Amino acid sequence: MKTLSAALALLLTFHSPANALVATARLATAPRATFGLPPAVPALNAATLAVPLLPAQARFSVLSLQTLVPVAVPAMSPEPLHVARPESALAFPALRSAASAPDDASAQFDGGHVLPAGADASVPLSLPVKTFQLANGLTVVVHTDKSNPVVAVSITYKVGSEHEKPGLSGFAHLFEHLMAQGTKSLKPREISPLIESNGGIRNAYTMRSNTTYHSVVPKSALKTVLWAEAERMSTLNVDARALALEKQVVLEEMRLRVTNSAYARAYDAGMAETAFQRWGNQHTTIGEADDIRNARLEDVRAFYKAHYAPNNAVLALAGDVTEDEARALAQRFFGPLAPREIAPAPDLSEAPMTGETRRVIEDKFARVPRLMAAWRAPQRGSRDYWALTLLGEILGNSEDSPLFRSLVKDAKIALDAGMNIPWWTGPFNPSLGPDLFGLITHTKPGTTTDAVLSLVDTVMAELGAQGPAEGDLAAAKTKLELSWTKDLEQLIGRAQTLSSYAALVGDPANLPRDFAELMSVTASDVRSAIQRWIIGQGRAVVEARPTPDAVLPADVPAPPVPEQEPRAPGDPRPEIDPQRSAPAPALERFTLANGLKVVFARDARLPLLEARLSIPAGRIAERVGEEGLSVAVSELLLQGAEGRDARALSSAFAALGWKLDIDGLPQAVVVKAAGLSRNAGPFFKELAHVLARPAFPGEEVALWKENKVQEMRIRNSRPDFMASERLKAETLGSHPYGRPAVSDGQIAA
Repeated sequence: MKTLSAALALLLTFHSPANALVATARLATAPRATFGLPPAVPALNAATLAVPLLPAQARFSVLSLQTLVPVAVPAMSPEPLHVARPESALAFPALRSAASAPDDASAQFDGGHVLPAGADASVPLSLPVKTFQLANGLTVVVHTDKSNPVVAVSITYKVGSEHEKPGLSGFAHLFEHLMAQGTKSLKPREISPLIESNGGIRNAYTMRSNTTYHSVVPKSALKTVLWAEAERMSTLNVDARALALEKQVVLEEMRLRVTNSAYARAYDAGMAETAFQRWGNQHTTIGEADDIRNARLEDVRAFYKAHYAPNNAVLALAGDVTEDEARALAQRFFGPLAPREIAPAPDLSEAPMTGETRRVIEDKFARVPRLMAAWRAPQRGSRDYWALTLLGEILGNSEDSPLFRSLVKDAKIALDAGMNIPWWTGPFNPSLGPDLFGLITHTKPGTTTDAVLSLVDTVMAELGAQGPAEGDLAAAKTKLELSWTKDLEQLIGRAQTLSSYAALVGDPANLPRDFAELMSVTASDVRSAIQRWIIGQGRAVVEARPTPDAVLPADVPAPPVPEQEPRAPGDPRPEIDPQRSAPAPALERFTLANGLKVVFARDARLPLLEARLSIPAGRIAERVGEEGLSVAVSELLLQGAEGRDARALSSAFAALGWKLDIDGLPQAVVVKAAGLSRNAGPFFKELAHVLARPAFPGEEVALWKENKVQEMRIRNSRPDFMASERLKAETLGSHPYGRPAVSDGQIAA
């Protein structure tokens, strides 16, 4: 990257409303054809904004973009590009401030409506549900949404790594794999083709306290999925061949995710072993390799009988299904299953953490040190838990975070600063035992643990004495409102939330009450929680230290899989029902005065708005000698605009309940945004100002270059990145899309 003016020129030359299309749609992941766009090609000449939004705000939301002035845009070519651009950004007065837009300008549009800036049109978090229980103990939760003929199915079993015994670690996760190995009436590994052949998708995950199996299918296939899940719950085939096969699968996953992955050992086992004393809290979900390798068939079968039963599970259905339909289907497929005696809950209690315990993990694959510090977290649902949840958001990895400013911007000793609560789980599937509230930061060479922790303690002491500023607390609440609402955006998110909540927390009808409790936390509550749980309390500190010559544990293969013909099961599965059709959302189109074309689809189910704006100024637009320029533009756009520094911009977007990211891709710089619909107008006005008058402050550019070199060292340690680079070089060659990722030398230039 040679000059700041070159960076601005790159943005201004290709960013033209006349060369753009703004599309607002319910799903940001919808195919381009949905919006009448051609398939993605090297010559991308459209900007795309994809948004689910409330009808009254659609036209007003994009109003501020009308203030962008059209410019001439050079043609794009799939061949190596040498684009003629002005020598100075000032030669292209292409954009002017959005601040001059009249407040009532939406009246220009037929049927437009104005939502005044700052107007509180919030919709309380609501997820209507019906819950009932079968005679055998199976809990069923139903959420009806008939907007599409689709149903999400989620079954949560109350078994996770916390339920395992010494010598049998990893069994809960092993069963996540074994559950695909067939039943009395399903062939091994038939469950996925069965669901996918009917237009559905499926997956599963294991955590400390639960294992969840989830799928999304057309309503016509709902009976088939419920039949298959009942089969797995009652007649799972756990034989020698199935066990031997899944041992190999899990051990390979362990090599990929843990043994050969930077930071994995330190984050999971390293922190747990440092923070806790009981084995039930210390061991990891994936388990120990020796325990998986030596797992006996009789132990595996006993684990299944002790935990997989209707009286230890919750079935959640979300989508095109009524309570009456759910009752009938649950009774038909699960009602005949007998309950079982469930293994008692383990004792996971821990003595209070005292003092500070430090541990260093030598990491063969890490290229930059990672430092983690964690304190015990209060019980989920308590006032202090919600207070620390907000504290984590206040301290999180954003420009307006006091911890980020202290470590990254002021002291310049770290690359980032993020907070986790809870450490391993989430607000809807908490651990049975204690969890943690903690910091994760990647530090620069030469930085000591003491230097980082001293600054952390200073920030905590200030917040513990004064409490957070009301503006910071309000912004944190707004960000969490967005996060919780987005968790419920898709049917599968709703189904998973409901099954986990009912299994591990309580009545899912209380979910809005939890949200209200979170929103009612005061600055005084946060201050008190810091004093009770952070200041002067014990903590665990773990450092992942780059050690290229560290010795990895010996890799002993699993026993071979015995040859065995799969059984020929019967076929009592139900017939597929006729499928109800659902039309695609109607698209509305209009054009702003500056030539910006707008296409959007209305969706009023949730008070959310998502946006994608693609500016054709990616890496293929870079000139020789300016490699990395588009990356710099994408990562520095939010570091300042006329009259606003990075902190002010971050605070403004957070206060509006909006999350904004900018990615530099080969063909474009893509602005990705998601937020609360009620603040759509103010958000787009702020975004237009950023796009119209980016500042690229010199001190921010210098810090970005310094930090980017370290971030690329982390990137270069990942096997997936190295494989992707090799594949790109082999398949694309000298084509612009085949250019290698930006190097540290190019960034430094």
